[in-house]
Amino acid sequence: MSKFDDFSRASYGLKPSPIYIVEDFLIRTSSILLSPADVHPQSCVRLVSQIKNMKKHLNDPSITPEQRKELEKSLELTEKYINEIYKNPKSRKNLGAPFTYAWNMICISLNGYIDIREIFNVLRLEE
Repeated sequence: MSKFDDFSRASYGLKPSPIYIVEDFLIRTSSILLSPADVHPQSCVRLVSQIKNMKKHLNDPSITPEQRKELEKSLELTEKYINEIYKNPKSRKNLGAPFTYAWNMICISLNGYIDIREIFNVLRLEE
């Protein structure tokens, strides 16, 4: 075993081993293929969905100014998290995980509509 495992290597800004990149490919492709059968949405889809819901609730006239302020703060923190962690290719989460990074960028670009549940939700709302 090496001095650093792959996660620790990424934490220190070192390049992970090729095995970690192959593992990223296998995990990402299996999660893409199995996502329709998984009851839990992927993290990126979940975050994008939460941002959409928060923006929708901000337009709700029935919320109080205190609730609006808290919701705006939550929205700002979530968007900051996505920018720092998901969109930054040099973040610890993405370092050495090119397939996960690419998949997350596709998810963000498509506004979360890579998950079958999100597509069904849109279709249900349009009825």
